[in-house]
Amino acid sequence: MSFLGVPKAAFPAANSPQKLGQGSLSKKVQLDKGYSLHDWIAIHTDRTKDLTSVGGGFRRVTPAELQSHNKVDNAWTVIRGKVYNLAPYMRYHPGGVDELMKAAGRDGTKYFDEVHSWVNIESMLERCIVGALVTDSRPPVRPATSSKKEADPAIGQGQKPRFDWYQSDEIIHVVFMSKYDLDEDNILASLDASGTLLEVVATLGHSSSYVFKIRLHDTVVASQGIKVRVKKGNAQLSMVKSDECRWKTYGEVLAGNGVVSSREIRYHDCLVQEIRQVTPDTNLYTIRPPSTVHFKVPVGHHVIVKVNVEGMDLTNPYTVVRQLAHSEPTKEEDTHPDVLLMIKIYPKGVVTPHIGKLAVGDTLRISEPQGSFDVHCLAEFTDIALIAMGTGFTPMSAVISHILSTQTDTKLHVFFSNKSEEDILWKEELDEVVRTSSDRLSVDHMLSRATSSWSGKTGRMTLDSVRDFLQPFGKDKLFVCVCGSPSFNVQVGKWLSQLQLPASQYHIFS
Repeated sequence: MSFLGVPKAAFPAANSPQKLGQGSLSKKVQLDKGYSLHDWIAIHTDRTKDLTSVGGGFRRVTPAELQSHNKVDNAWTVIRGKVYNLAPYMRYHPGGVDELMKAAGRDGTKYFDEVHSWVNIESMLERCIVGALVTDSRPPVRPATSSKKEADPAIGQGQKPRFDWYQSDEIIHVVFMSKYDLDEDNILASLDASGTLLEVVATLGHSSSYVFKIRLHDTVVASQGIKVRVKKGNAQLSMVKSDECRWKTYGEVLAGNGVVSSREIRYHDCLVQEIRQVTPDTNLYTIRPPSTVHFKVPVGHHVIVKVNVEGMDLTNPYTVVRQLAHSEPTKEEDTHPDVLLMIKIYPKGVVTPHIGKLAVGDTLRISEPQGSFDVHCLAEFTDIALIAMGTGFTPMSAVISHILSTQTDTKLHVFFSNKSEEDILWKEELDEVVRTSSDRLSVDHMLSRATSSWSGKTGRMTLDSVRDFLQPFGKDKLFVCVCGSPSFNVQVGKWLSQLQLPASQYHIFS
């Protein structure tokens, strides 16, 4: 019997599609020559071409007209109320025509947000905008709203935060209290440049956040930042007053406070503090957000990097890494947490060549944290298996750091696939943590282009190699994390399903 009690020879059947396809990963869509992102930028910036199909302008589009545009050569879609002509972009879409056609003739907002929430659609398809979707011939009317706030089903009444404040002559402390299990990763705080407007976003549950907006009684020193302390569900935000004195009040609560299910992605110009080469084509960037913003990126979450290429805003998401060996933050890091990004530079890429040209002291525009992974779900498991390929190791670094510093009875097992030994991210750091972790971390490397001196595993991951890797672990207390290329993620997900691992016991980072 093999892993999870499935006889190794019984599944898949010898002539089944799974068996025939075993060991090979599905490939990304191969774009035709002349249809790269570079080529799309050239066409998009050519003002002599009409990419709307209707002669330009901004027109009103009815639902019936939208629905009629559902073929490859005339496809329209709606993203957040704006109608886009997809037809000229079809052959340039990295995911292929079929994926783009899923949104043809209909409102594609939900599908777009699920798959490409980090993409700046208004920049990418700016010249493909046909107009606005309307429901009838009359001007749109703002729907009436009730003054009574509806309860968010994801947040119980007792979990909605409250706040209080106290002060010294030098410091103002604002304390947010919730029955929800807050930690510093749940808190995002920002000040405006004047040092008078404070906004705090507390993430409560998987789908909702609570927003506080306060106009402070007097100014604070924005350049000193916001110090955040979280203990027993209470988050204390401390700021240095501009003048040493006693305030009569904290200030006033502004409109816009309450539960939100989604927020617009906001970007900040951040300072490049340090650049360190990790492998021949991958760098570790230490990024410092501005002093007016305080956030600590949760385990397994990402930020979105935005760069401007030939007048077009382009974005890429990057999972934030953490140092494998946990250490207490310095006083500076405590007030201004850095963001660590491990980025592979592709010479023929569009976004990464611009990142590769960055120098210490430059600025990089990144978003506030994004993601849905909740690391607390790992607390009940005694074995955590991390299956990664290449830069898919980035979220695993944060998982390793967190588990080794918080769950003393949990063991981590890494299955890491790379082309060559020099491509292995943080190999020396991994070896050192393995050596000092008292058998709590083990690492199995697999190389597809190994040299004759390599003594470890060789080849590519297959169903059998994943089964053999997971074989020693009991199925009831096992959780698996997966990250690699999109095709790698899909394939490993299929293998875990074939091995009958419940969906509640694995997470695929995308």
